[in-house]
Amino acid sequence: MSTSLTKRPGKLAGKLNPRVEFHGEDEVGACDFTILNLVLDRDELNDLAKDPTLWDRLYDSSGPMPEPALRKFDMPLQFVGKFEAATVTIRIGDDDEKLVLGKSKLAKIQLWPKSGGMTELALQVQCNPDAAELSTLYMHMNNDVMVSIRFGREAVKSTKDQPELPLGHDASLDSNGAAPPTDGTSEDDQAQAAA
Repeated sequence: MSTSLTKRPGKLAGKLNPRVEFHGEDEVGACDFTILNLVLDRDELNDLAKDPTLWDRLYDSSGPMPEPALRKFDMPLQFVGKFEAATVTIRIGDDDEKLVLGKSKLAKIQLWPKSGGMTELALQVQCNPDAAELSTLYMHMNNDVMVSIRFGREAVKSTKDQPELPLGHDASLDSNGAAPPTDGTSEDDQAQAAA
């Protein structure tokens, strides 16, 4: 089950980055923007991190009010990875105009533990809005909004790295277990010289 944040106050940061991305051979309009000032309670923080003890490690609750335990460290904490197949719903203004941005990615997730035990969250939304949605986002940048988010699934980083070698493998040995020549000659040159 994916993490969800119910409707809560947030702020659209002052920068909207429209761009083009490729979906296969097709060029598709896309944009990135940041949502700031979202506040998570203890359970939401633990659920987002898939770690039932994260809040306990980030907060000192020995006093009358929980305080950040890492006060002498730079913040924010940066979440490693991103989420895909997320849905971000933004409600704008008094008339509650609603944008639903499905199939979004959530990246650059940052957390700031705050006095009182709440954690501030900021994240980048990467989405494919239509022209009307893009215009609405642009018109409301740097404004307070109401936000709800379904985080989707954690993105799996695709790698084009070579497969891991088996234990005990020595990459410096040839297929016969012999060390390669160090004088610049190839195996074929050595074989011909030995014949």
